[in-house]
Amino acid sequence: MTARALDESRVSQLASCLQDGGAAPDGREGARIPGSAGNRQATAGPPSGGRAACPQSGPALFELAGVSYAYPGGGDHPALTDVSVRLQRGEYVTLLGPNGAGKSTLLRLLAGVLSPSTGGVLLDGAPIGLRSRRALARRIAMLPQRLQLTFDSCVEDLVALGRTPHASLLAGLGGARVRDRLAVEAALRATDTARFRTRVVQELSGGEQQRVALALALAQESEVLLLDEPTSHLDPYQAQAVLDVVQAVRRERGLTVVAVFHDVNLAALYGERLLLLHAGRLAADGPPAGVVRPEVLDRAFGPCLRYITHPDHGLPQTLPRGPAEGGADRQAGTPGEHLPRPQGERT
Repeated sequence: MTARALDESRVSQLASCLQDGGAAPDGREGARIPGSAGNRQATAGPPSGGRAACPQSGPALFELAGVSYAYPGGGDHPALTDVSVRLQRGEYVTLLGPNGAGKSTLLRLLAGVLSPSTGGVLLDGAPIGLRSRRALARRIAMLPQRLQLTFDSCVEDLVALGRTPHASLLAGLGGARVRDRLAVEAALRATDTARFRTRVVQELSGGEQQRVALALALAQESEVLLLDEPTSHLDPYQAQAVLDVVQAVRRERGLTVVAVFHDVNLAALYGERLLLLHAGRLAADGPPAGVVRPEVLDRAFGPCLRYITHPDHGLPQTLPRGPAEGGADRQAGTPGEHLPRPQGERT
């Protein structure tokens, strides 16, 4: 095998590790609640101890302009519809929304894995699709929902694949460089996976595999970290430990982090800026205090939450509504049914 063929093989292996199998098309209707991404109407002053969202002034790292995406076979039900938003360098953005709202689809568009059906995705002002897969991998690392391997690998070897985008054509023949070894070791230590570096990945628990996937992403030493449900399969302690690792690495490297969450409370505690998606549309955009409130979240999730303030951090949190009394119907209406419809949309 030539050096170039070996190099391309390693890139393909890395890409196969980071595929999440796609997301189901979304067929529900919805509408944008705030104005444009530049006029964040969901924004409200954070409570005591809270954090304001990063400003959107200056050139954007990512810009989505009127982006829609429909999966093949999705028919008339696109996964995303007319999404426009700007993401700045150094932001920690969390994506919230019901199942099928388009969160993972948006993340994969930012990663360059998908191309929009209409509209454009820009990275530093240029269409993201013009960049090669290797060039994108140097700048963007992605943690998928599930680590899907098509080959057997021990933990350390898999994490070392994260260095592939930085390798020269002869790196595979000449052995790992010192910087590569240091990056792999740092990623293993940061995620507490060094202790089973020689274990076969497929033999690990779901939570352990999730931390290995994070180590793989951190080993890339990219400037952008995309996380698709990073706390799935993790118990409460490990979930917070993983997010603390991400936060520490972000502060050390100045990372831009975009993460999909189903846990509203963790999203509000760790994210500086929350984007709420509903039925494939951007429904709200603002800091935790502006988004985690009943007049915003109930429109997407329905009246299933109660709202409180975190006693230590002063940030908004939610509690489940709990069992319906007397067997009453859970829903007081379908989530989103009272949202205004875009002009021209059929009922």
